[in-house]
Amino acid sequence: YANFLENVRKDPDRAEEYYRRALDADPTSAITLGNYANFLANVRKDPDRAEEYYRRALDADPVHANNLGNYAALLFIRARDDEARTLVERATALDPPPDLELELAFYRYAHVASQRETALTDLRRLIGDGVRSAGWDLVGNVDRAEQDGHPDPGLLEDLARVIADEAPADVLDAHPAWRSLPEAGGQSPDDQSAT
Repeated sequence: YANFLENVRKDPDRAEEYYRRALDADPTSAITLGNYANFLANVRKDPDRAEEYYRRALDADPVHANNLGNYAALLFIRARDDEARTLVERATALDPPPDLELELAFYRYAHVASQRETALTDLRRLIGDGVRSAGWDLVGNVDRAEQDGHPDPGLLEDLARVIADEAPADVLDAHPAWRSLPEAGGQSPDDQSAT
């Protein structure tokens, strides 16, 4: 119900009341702790409290892939890249659902220079398969990556919009780095034209 109040009714005060009631009823629910942490990070814009609840969520369930990925996103925004990378690796090793796999690939592309090429290939495959994480707010990660000198901020911004299902995938075709990637079938656009 707290999720409904937050996301559908857009009533953050009542949503927080119900998150607290749910946590009073079961203070060790990894799902509720993680959802409340997301609420604190994305709605209340309170990263300190959000981090506290992400830690509690992971204490309750250390292999909850969504909580690992969401906490990593917050840590990247807070410039704690080593910790964030570790959480991304842990979440990735758990064979996450496609929408989380997409988010993790985005974080790697945005923040891990040594993994940008493989992350972009993963993003191409997942986006080509129609995977999205509708409504997920990636702006903080975009801003942080741009502050750190990301080499392709325009592509990064468009990826965030496509992933959040706020723009069609074809906006990515305006970026040379995206166009040069192999299609889902394995051939780059240049290879396909030669056949």
